[in-house]
Amino acid sequence: MPFVHVSTNPYSLATGVGIGMKRNLDQSHIGILYERAPGNINMCHLGWHYVFQNRKVNSSYYWMDCSCFDDPDESMFVRSRLAAVNENTRIAYGFATDPHCFDSDFNLPLKPVGWGLTCASFVLAVFEVLGFQLLDYNTWVIRDDDEAWQKEIIFKIVHLDETQAQAMQLYIGSFRFRPEEVAAGAVSHVNEMPIHFLSAVDKARDILSQICKSDGDEGKKDC
Repeated sequence: MPFVHVSTNPYSLATGVGIGMKRNLDQSHIGILYERAPGNINMCHLGWHYVFQNRKVNSSYYWMDCSCFDDPDESMFVRSRLAAVNENTRIAYGFATDPHCFDSDFNLPLKPVGWGLTCASFVLAVFEVLGFQLLDYNTWVIRDDDEAWQKEIIFKIVHLDETQAQAMQLYIGSFRFRPEEVAAGAVSHVNEMPIHFLSAVDKARDILSQICKSDGDEGKKDC
């Protein structure tokens, strides 16, 4: 099943865990959906700088099941672990490429100023704790527009946290894991994980096409 929108396909996670995606101004956002109780779908995601949320999802997302949690007992265990993630955890926004940043209880050790995660690298890090490496990090490459995107993010952060923004400049040029690429890894079959960079890019293109076509944005940048 492709990514579908909740307005036409209400959340019905066959495995109890899935991925939520949305687009806003040529930027994708990703989070982890899970069924906390029958009919109660939560989303665990990093919304922005120090905006970590683990609560009932709103209705603006495209979604797809994560087939790697098709074992009912494992799904129940994973959902209980996700539900226990403390929403008060302070997570800065940034370009760190450290998917092993959380400990086994999802605690985040003290990090230097400038360190931070994106919504995409946050999902990678959570899946690592759950025992799944989604992407083959060794195959990743820096792309021409990564630096421009990073500078744009710093420009936005400086109005919220000037100290963080200044320190983030040290991370310019880091690998960028894009939300749709992480989504491609998360909805892949477990036997395909971790997926190669080229495979992630190809699958990510299909995911964006599904979302943009549904939104009527085909032909726009990154769609």
